[in-house]
Amino acid sequence: MKTVICNPPWLTKDRIGFRSNVRWPFTVPLSVFREKGSASYHFPIYQAYLAAMLLREGLETAVVDAVLDLLDVPAFVDRLERERPGLCVIETSTPSFDADLAAMRAVKERLGVPIVAIGPHASIFHREVLAAHPFIDFVARGEYEATVLDLAARLGAGGSAEGVAGVTRRDGGGVTVNPDRPFIEDLDALPYPARDLYRWERYHEPNYLALPWITMISSRGCPFRCTFCLWPQVMYGSRFRTRSPGNVVDEIEHCVRRYRPGEIFFDDDTFTIGRRRVLGICDEIVRRGISVIWSCMGRVDTVDEEMLAAMHGAGCRKIKFGVETGSPEIMAAIRKGIDLGKVLPAFEAAKRCGLQVHGTFMVGLPGETAETVRRTVALAKSLPNDSLQFSIATPFPGTEFFDDCKRRGLLVTEDWRDYDGTFGAVVSYPRLGKREIESLYERAKRACYPRRGRLRRAAAAAGRRLGRALRRALRK
Repeated sequence: MKTVICNPPWLTKDRIGFRSNVRWPFTVPLSVFREKGSASYHFPIYQAYLAAMLLREGLETAVVDAVLDLLDVPAFVDRLERERPGLCVIETSTPSFDADLAAMRAVKERLGVPIVAIGPHASIFHREVLAAHPFIDFVARGEYEATVLDLAARLGAGGSAEGVAGVTRRDGGGVTVNPDRPFIEDLDALPYPARDLYRWERYHEPNYLALPWITMISSRGCPFRCTFCLWPQVMYGSRFRTRSPGNVVDEIEHCVRRYRPGEIFFDDDTFTIGRRRVLGICDEIVRRGISVIWSCMGRVDTVDEEMLAAMHGAGCRKIKFGVETGSPEIMAAIRKGIDLGKVLPAFEAAKRCGLQVHGTFMVGLPGETAETVRRTVALAKSLPNDSLQFSIATPFPGTEFFDDCKRRGLLVTEDWRDYDGTFGAVVSYPRLGKREIESLYERAKRACYPRRGRLRRAAAAAGRRLGRALRRALRK
C-alpha cells in the first residue's frame, strides 16, 4: 500500500496560500509568488520527516506539494491518481480549511481511498471534522509522524485503526477518539527529512540570505507560554525536546555535502534555548571545519554576547527576534515574558557580533489601543533591524488567545477564511475596533518599512554575495 503525503491546493484566482510548516498560515498575491520564480516560501519539513519514517520501515511512499506546483483541485487529484495511493495524508490549517475540504472531497469522490487529515485545524476540531465530513476517515492529532506511521503499517497489513494512539476515527455511525500519543522523545532517533522526494531547491522564505535554502530543526516544543502561539498549544507541546549537538551537526554535514546550501535555516520555535546546547552545536561545527551559512529564530532573553559571537563564528549570519509589542502591559497579557529593557541590548549585541537581525511585531493583541500601537512602532523604529515585519494578531483556534476572545465576545467572525493575518482583523476590542486595528497596521507598515527597505535590500544582496562565495569555495 502506497501512502501519499500531501500539501493540498490553496489557490484562488489571484492568491496562493502557505500552510505547511507555517505557524501563521497566510496568502500572498499570485503576482508576488510568480515574481519569486514560483518558489514556495516554506519547506514542508514535518511531512518530509513522516516520509522518511515510512521509507525507513519499508513502506511505499510518495509526496505531492500542490502549493509549490500551483495545482488547483482537479490537477491535484489527477496527480494523485497517477501515484495510485492506498492512503492519502492531507494537511490542514484554519484559514485554508474550506480549500482543504474541497481537496479531500474531490480525492474521495475520484479515488475512494482512505484519507487522514493532519495539521492544527483538524487536530482541534477532530470530532467535529469527522462528524460533519464523511469523506474524511481519520484525523492524526498533533505531532503526527509516529501516528501516521503506525496507522499506515496497520492498514497496509490489513488491520484497522483501533487502538492506534493519536487517531480519531470513524467507527460505525459514530466517532471514536483513540488515546493520545506521547510526543516523540528521542529526536536523535529520527531519520533526516526525506528532502530528495521534493524539489528541495525551490523552497525558501522571502527574507533569505543565500540560495539554495535548506530547512532544519534541532528541537521541538517551546517552554514559553505565549497565548497567541499555535504550535506549542496544539502541535508540538510546551516541553522543550532537543537533538544532541553531534546529531544536529551530522545533519548539517550531510546537507552541506549533498545539497551545497547557500543557507541553512533552523526553524525551531526558539533555537537559542539552552546556552550549553547552542555552544555545543557551534563548537562542533567549528571543530569539524564545516563552512556553512545559517540563520535561526531566537528570543532576546535567551542570548548573550558570548553565545552570539560563537554563533557567528560557526557560520550564523542572521537571527530573528520575536518582540511583538512595545507595551509592557500587553507583553504581560500575552504572557510572552520578555522584559522590554532587554530588547535593545540583545539587538545591539547581535549587531556587534556581525549578525543581521530581523524583528517581528504585531498589531491587535489583547488590550491593544492606539497608544500601545504607537509604542510598538516607536520601539520597532528605534532598533537596529536589518529587516522587520508587522502582522495583524490572529487568534487561531486551539490557542488561549482564541478561547479568551470567544469567551468575551470579541470575535467578529468565525469564517475561517478570514483568519489570515495579512488581510484583516477578526477581533474588535472595546477601545479598538476591527477597522482601527487594520488602519493602525497599515500605518505601522508605512512608518517602518520604507525606512528599512534600503537596509533590507543591502542585507539581502550581501547575503547572496556571501552565499555565492561559499558555494565557490565548497566546489573547490
